[in-house]
Amino acid sequence: MKTNLQFIARTVMILGLCASFGACDFDARRRVPPEGLLGFVAQITSGTTIVVGQYCGQTASFTGSAGGYATIFTLCQAACASTTAHLCTSEELQLGAQRGILPPSRSWFGKFALDSDSGMGFTNHDCQGWETNNALGTGPIILFTPSVFPNRDNCNNSNPFACCDYTVFTP
Repeated sequence: MKTNLQFIARTVMILGLCASFGACDFDARRRVPPEGLLGFVAQITSGTTIVVGQYCGQTASFTGSAGGYATIFTLCQAACASTTAHLCTSEELQLGAQRGILPPSRSWFGKFALDSDSGMGFTNHDCQGWETNNALGTGPIILFTPSVFPNRDNCNNSNPFACCDYTVFTP
């Protein structure tokens, strides 16, 4: 069942959004409408079920040199006791924030994008695939101060990883 949920979730996000909102952005492999995933969900007939990623737990704390994406995948599977648990993406955390389902504390999440802040000298890049603890590199975190918002942290700092798993959602 979980394998089918993973396939359905990927189909909804990639095919559904691309078909509904135009050509995919090849850098991100999908384009989310300006109103976010909930805007897409709102266009689905009430009572229809879809599968979305939702926060399910966190790992122990690690610096940015946690061993790479595959290692974090394994850590999240253990943290959530599920074979489909994975590192949360920003889209999954945004949807969770709208629904009140978030990690209890600051956590790393996966962005899989390169942002550069030349004025600060930092580069946000998932700590080079979660394989470096270089103090000049950064990775994305969800921050609570007291509002919830995405930010970045230096790769030499320790944070748990936010893990998500697929769940059925009925708008």
